[in-house]
Amino acid sequence: MTNYQQALEIHREIGNKLGEGASLGNIGSVYRELEQYQKALFNHQQALEINREIGHKHGEGVNLINIGNVYKNIGQYQKALSYSQQSLEIDREIGNKHGEAIDLDGIGIIYKKLGEYQKAKTNFQDCTTILETIRSDDLWKAQCGLASVEAKLNQPESAIQHYVQALDNLEKLRAGLSIKEYKTSFMRNKIGVYDELIALLQSQHSKQPNKGYDRKAFEIFERKQGRLFLEEMGQSGARRFTGLDNEIIETEQSLVLKRQNTQSLSPQEYTALEQAEEMLKKRIKAKHPKYYALKYPQPVDLETLQNQVLQKGEMMLIYGVMEKNIVLWVIGRQHFQMFTLPVDENTLKQKIENLRALFNPLFKNKFLQASNDLYQTLLPEAARKLIKNAETLYIIPTGPLYGLPFGSLVTSNPKQPIRYFIEDYPISYLSSASLLKIIRDEERKTQPPEPFLAFADPNYPSCNFTLNIIRKIFAKLRSKPETFAGLRTKSYLKSIKGNCFTRLAATANEVREIADLLNADHSKSIYLGNKASRSTIFALNEADKLDDYRYIMFSVHGIIPNKSNQIEQPALVLSNPTKDGYLTMADVFALKLNADFVNLSACNTGCTTKNCSENVRGEGIMGLTRAFMYAGTSRVAVTLWSVDLHSSKDLNIGLFTNLKANQKMAHALRNIKLKMIRGQASSKEYSHPYHWAGFVVYGDGQ
Repeated sequence: MTNYQQALEIHREIGNKLGEGASLGNIGSVYRELEQYQKALFNHQQALEINREIGHKHGEGVNLINIGNVYKNIGQYQKALSYSQQSLEIDREIGNKHGEAIDLDGIGIIYKKLGEYQKAKTNFQDCTTILETIRSDDLWKAQCGLASVEAKLNQPESAIQHYVQALDNLEKLRAGLSIKEYKTSFMRNKIGVYDELIALLQSQHSKQPNKGYDRKAFEIFERKQGRLFLEEMGQSGARRFTGLDNEIIETEQSLVLKRQNTQSLSPQEYTALEQAEEMLKKRIKAKHPKYYALKYPQPVDLETLQNQVLQKGEMMLIYGVMEKNIVLWVIGRQHFQMFTLPVDENTLKQKIENLRALFNPLFKNKFLQASNDLYQTLLPEAARKLIKNAETLYIIPTGPLYGLPFGSLVTSNPKQPIRYFIEDYPISYLSSASLLKIIRDEERKTQPPEPFLAFADPNYPSCNFTLNIIRKIFAKLRSKPETFAGLRTKSYLKSIKGNCFTRLAATANEVREIADLLNADHSKSIYLGNKASRSTIFALNEADKLDDYRYIMFSVHGIIPNKSNQIEQPALVLSNPTKDGYLTMADVFALKLNADFVNLSACNTGCTTKNCSENVRGEGIMGLTRAFMYAGTSRVAVTLWSVDLHSSKDLNIGLFTNLKANQKMAHALRNIKLKMIRGQASSKEYSHPYHWAGFVVYGDGQ
């Protein structure tokens, strides 16, 4: 705002009317963003008068549509319509096709607000035609608007078609973003398009349950999940995906630059660009199938999932959390059914936050009631019947459900003995159903020669590491150019709020016991203190030794993004955290593993937000978890809250004992949890869900 006001003063001083009008328009737009609509109107009106005075038609049109937008914001739709139509006349007069399209889109939105859907449709159609002709990046918006009014006009097939076209254009547009733009979370305010289409399909299924709308909704959900993770991967800067050759990287970057300037290309040049992009996709698919699966995610269709991916006895519970309700798909080899659960996203978030606050023995009765309430909400009776005979249950959560350990849901009523969901089913989690196909399609190497690798008891600064020392680090960082490493360190230091990372001394003995259990050579398998470092991991990786280990364990702290700490990706905190101690999601993509299982026995590694229930559009996928899977493992254990070191030792040793006995992953984890629930662990206190529920496994449950 200050810059625009300074510019306004200068333009007035030198008598530059054109610049004065532009500055007033910019100030008005800022006030509109701040929802100070009267100030916005005042500045846009002044700008309009100046542009009319000097005969600047283009500026006049821009001011008119801006005024229309303000009136639209405050619900004065007739005034909004009048100003938008005046802008349309001017843009047509001066041949401003892009401006004309913007006007038509705005008018379409106003007619939709007024309930005049046929007029809205006509304007969206005209807008779409223009944007297609000029190859505008805004085409998806018009197609989405068109689809939304066709749905209101009870034209579902046409609406579905236009929603799909909007998604196709969105995804193509995102593929042409630069690395810098990746960091701005391109999809964050666009994920709603997927949800609008799913909601339409959901509605149509209730009217015509035999038309396959439920299947289509599932496939759109899978498409959404793949794009969400691609967004998260893009934010991490994971272009240095392991094994990717420089020629492909350079070609990819060259095409990205061309894609950013499509409006300046001739029709022949545009066709050539699309052909080059298609050729690159084929090369990546042939030479780097894992990178192809990341960059061009292919959602699994239902038939493939049932006939080729799911094994006998496996069932899936897939939860699509929508703004107004939850869509639940229950899928098995012979079963498929879609349910609508009547709980809105905000209510669900509050229920989960309340339950997490009750994971304390002092709140036993309240916990039991809240947990059973969520069980009744998330597992309707018909769904329970479908999964009754499941031998392994896969759960795909979204939104606030990432913070819910389903195994802790109480299935018994208050008058019965307490029974938890984990007592009925071995459970494994996935970020999407398609991920299970990717994992199982991967050709695994022979079993690694070394059984176990662990990083534990890292060298963290002492808790006498005071605020004064932190301030010195900040001062030092401020005196230098703002490098990426410096900014990241500042963010991580902010996240601990002046405190220290407490030492995890007990983890040293824990990993020693597991190493002995697995007959592992301590000199090759255990890295403690200063050796539990990021540099050690990359030294092993560069020497091609990381893929020598069957099981890998990180007994360290975790750092997680939230709205206040400006951290863009999750990380494990290794030795000397203020210098070289963060193994980030981007780092993990560069690792080469061949592990059956990676155990992230750290605080909050399973969450992408501080309390796990914050649902930021465009984010929310388990970053470290899926990154480790692409690095070369089919199973990753994470924790949903800060773990108790003593009970976590019981759980980890019990888990590895069961794995050594060749139990399947989901069964091995369930069996040690059952032992704790039944008071058969080293302490009967560990029967409470706080001690076992937060430890969950993502990936292949077999």
